[in-house]
Amino acid sequence: MAMTPLTSEQNMQNRMSRELRKKKIQRLFQFAEKYGVIKRGWSCIDYMFDAVKNMGWESTCISGPKGTAKSNLMLQHGKAIYGDITTARGHVVVKRKQLLDHMEYAIDNELRIPWEAVDDIGAIFPKSLYFTHRKLYSKLQSAWETTRTVFNCFEFSCTLKRKVAGFIMEDITGDIKTYNRCGDLKSHYDYRRWLWMRNLKDPTSDIAKLISIEDIAFPLIPEAFELDKTFTTQKYYIGGIEYAGEAFYREHAMLTGISREEFKGYWNDRLEIAKVSFKDFKDILEEPEPKQKKLTPMQTQPSIEVASTEDKPISAREMGLRSAAKRRANAEELQRLREHADKIPDDSTTDHLQL
Repeated sequence: MAMTPLTSEQNMQNRMSRELRKKKIQRLFQFAEKYGVIKRGWSCIDYMFDAVKNMGWESTCISGPKGTAKSNLMLQHGKAIYGDITTARGHVVVKRKQLLDHMEYAIDNELRIPWEAVDDIGAIFPKSLYFTHRKLYSKLQSAWETTRTVFNCFEFSCTLKRKVAGFIMEDITGDIKTYNRCGDLKSHYDYRRWLWMRNLKDPTSDIAKLISIEDIAFPLIPEAFELDKTFTTQKYYIGGIEYAGEAFYREHAMLTGISREEFKGYWNDRLEIAKVSFKDFKDILEEPEPKQKKLTPMQTQPSIEVASTEDKPISAREMGLRSAAKRRANAEELQRLREHADKIPDDSTTDHLQL
């Protein structure tokens, strides 16, 4: 079916809406820059470095479909912060006890942890906790406001953000969406920062606006720069500044890939935890069903009389007639008892008592 060509008036309206949208985005960008939410030319890792240097707070959520290299990207951020993969791996946790141990160590030694990451945070702080353990959720929510200060950068991954506890999501500053993985060479991510603005309709609440910072491919392994030439030829616009080539990844984005051996070591740790989780999962599924208590013959009998399905419904007139007949029968029975009582001698009760 042929499409109807747009009229000159429709084309004009489309151009005007695009221009208005550009101006709106530009004003939003300027507003975010004014309040320090974004810095021109800064990539995702620059905001993390700044939080470490100035004792700030950065909380970054990495979400996306399974297999889009969320864990790989997280490890690269940790490697950039600490300078080596071993220390970074030590600060990627997947169990609640690991996270608590790190927080307790920081509190006991009066220090702040530069970067901490939780892989699959939905297993530790699920949103369903609000419905299953409301009191526990409330306590965690109030405690998180103060205990989170032991971290400069807190990063976590999840498949869907709606599965994560609300008090974790509302505290983030950056939002990463991974997508379109290409084998074991590269994947892509879109990084945006959250700008909290006043809600004019409800002054007691704020509205979150997403400011786009970078939307780029990232290498999964160091050899990707040699095997994929787009890393050395493509141009990138980060926070309003143009970058180009491999130098951008090494000097600004600080994304140089994780070797297969390094990532294999991390994944083996994940598999050990998966084995423990599977055992718990299996125990739940194989838990025997509770035996039903045998009922006595008296308990098995119905406590009320059930009408037969063959009974016809009784009309209101018929029910009235039955009630009147019942009243007449009761009156006749009462009269009969009175007549019988009159025939009994008065001294019968006395004689009976004397006997």
